[in-house]
Amino acid sequence: MNLHQLFLTNNPCYKAERSISVEGLMPHSVGCPQPDPLVFIKNWDRTSYDRACVHGFVGGAEAYETLPMFSTPGKAHRGWHGGGSSNNTHIGVEMCEPSCIQYTGGASFVCTDRVKAVAFVKQTTQTAVELFAKLCKFHGLDPLAPGVIVSHAEGHKMGIASNHGDPEHLWRGLGMDYDMDKFRAAVAAEMEDDMTKEQVLEIIKEYETKKADLGANGWSAEARAWAEQEGMIAGFSDGRMGYQTHCTREMMVVFLFRLWQKETKVKNAKAAEGSGMGPSAAFLRIKKLRITFQQSSILMVNAKTFRTIKKSSYLRIMVEVTGVEPVSESALTETSPGAEGHLHSLVLPQAFML
Repeated sequence: MNLHQLFLTNNPCYKAERSISVEGLMPHSVGCPQPDPLVFIKNWDRTSYDRACVHGFVGGAEAYETLPMFSTPGKAHRGWHGGGSSNNTHIGVEMCEPSCIQYTGGASFVCTDRVKAVAFVKQTTQTAVELFAKLCKFHGLDPLAPGVIVSHAEGHKMGIASNHGDPEHLWRGLGMDYDMDKFRAAVAAEMEDDMTKEQVLEIIKEYETKKADLGANGWSAEARAWAEQEGMIAGFSDGRMGYQTHCTREMMVVFLFRLWQKETKVKNAKAAEGSGMGPSAAFLRIKKLRITFQQSSILMVNAKTFRTIKKSSYLRIMVEVTGVEPVSESALTETSPGAEGHLHSLVLPQAFML
């Protein structure tokens, strides 16, 4: 539902500024083939339109508040919609109707495209359900209690509204398996499903906690044993391994990083062993590193005319490494003599030098 606020400020009903204590809600149907609520809003928002004024219009997924009904819980602007005492107790909302129907008299009509009409009425009814659920929550109403949500037709039978057959005539005329009892039940169900963001997050948190408590499956035993032995996975701080929890992107990059660290260490060890330095000499200490920067140029010459086409400059970088000695990984933690905070040598993986 997309709810908009567009008050009928020019309508005499709005200007009357009368309020009611909300006891219930009344759904209506416009009674003509017009699916766009804005057409009615534009037509009714006139000082000369003194025949009716409702609290809202619904069409498709769009809903419009046209008289104040969400200002104060238990209170609303008095509307002209029921044609009886229901105006003093109920909020009235009009549901638009599909363009492919044509009235032949009273509540009877013919339809040129039933599939299109039913689809529109279903969506409009669902939007009305969502709007009525919101109104019930705001005003503290029980949608299943007698007299709370009543149609215009039901209101007439109760003696609180004029003689109309809406909106049931529309559902019935299109052969839809729907009535006011199902409408009220749908509103009640919508209210139950309307959870806050905090409630949703709490449910997700509880779900993740239960997943973390579940044990691992037997088919992953070999892989789990390898991962734990190689330090790929360590579990949670409370000792749970959490094999049934979802893997986040953060967890995934940690697994990949640990695997990369392990592979790099293995490659360095093999490189040192192949160079005759022994498996412990996985790193090299560079005692002297000289880097020289030299500005140079290059000429592009036409092969036939021997004329210069382009002269480009580039920076030549020369690196001279001397005084290389193998070191073990444990030596990397040793402190070099000299002033505190100074680096006296550069250490690179052996594989980098090959």
